[in-house]
Amino acid sequence: MVKWYNTSANDRFLAGIIGLNTAVFLAWQIPMLAPFMVRHFMHYPGVSRSYTLLTACFSHKDLWHFGFNMMALWSFGQGMLNWMSREEFAAFYLSAGTLASLGSHVLTARFRPLSVVKPSLGASGAIFGLLATCAWQFPDARVHIIFLPMLPIKIGHAMAGLMTLDLLGVIRGWQVFDHYAHLSGAIAGLLYMQYGHSVVWDGIQRRLLEARRSS
Repeated sequence: MVKWYNTSANDRFLAGIIGLNTAVFLAWQIPMLAPFMVRHFMHYPGVSRSYTLLTACFSHKDLWHFGFNMMALWSFGQGMLNWMSREEFAAFYLSAGTLASLGSHVLTARFRPLSVVKPSLGASGAIFGLLATCAWQFPDARVHIIFLPMLPIKIGHAMAGLMTLDLLGVIRGWQVFDHYAHLSGAIAGLLYMQYGHSVVWDGIQRRLLEARRSS
């Protein structure tokens, strides 16, 4: 307990997001909850309710999927929290995840027969958005590929490689990952760094400050 209170506020914040993902992951492991989870924590283009665009971003059924995404959230989240506030991070993370789901929904419905479409779930879209912001803000930072830890590469190069791989997946029709969600999340992250932070977030902060001063 003492160690928890001695951790930084940013680490506790990230741990809270990971804890929420963990709770949803554990709920998937309870068979009697399966119908509820399928209904409320998976997104089916053309079938699901709109709120599953968001709830699916916290939903993982498989341990490897959950583990990879949470490890990435912890690693890249710490870097971005040194640059943006926790409030801005939360707004960005939720927006990137939802926009990634929406992009996947629209593009999948447009370019693939619904008969072969798989339901979407997982934080990968939000994680790709987070990775894109890190690549934009810290392009020369080096990351380690999990299967080749002895070969660190610049995060900007890693981001370009991942987006190229996802684009190839879209062209080839690969079904293992939700490539539309990955690309949509990455584009959301890049657009946020170009316009969202300075125009939207800073603009909101200025208006709030002006409102407080005038009240």
